[in-house]
Amino acid sequence: MVQLPADYGGGCVGLVLGAILAFSGGAASYNPVLVAGLAVIIFALVLMSQKKPKHLVKIVSASSESNALWSYNPDYIRGIVEAINKAIINRG
Repeated sequence: MVQLPADYGGGCVGLVLGAILAFSGGAASYNPVLVAGLAVIIFALVLMSQKKPKHLVKIVSASSESNALWSYNPDYIRGIVEAINKAIINRG
């Protein structure tokens, strides 16, 4: 079982763009650019908080390696790996 970290690339880009919009908006009491920048920052933070790591079942042979199955649920992947291991042991 392999765990891939969550991908925060889109959220980070959103944070940077939102910060650029917010700081270029000035300090007026109501500036649409400032409000848009803050909205982009909030959206990026929500997007980043929803990201989860992927869990993979990796099958390796002498000639190749492949990602057979992936899921966000680690218990599901752990069950698949245990079932494969039991099948290999019972057959061998």
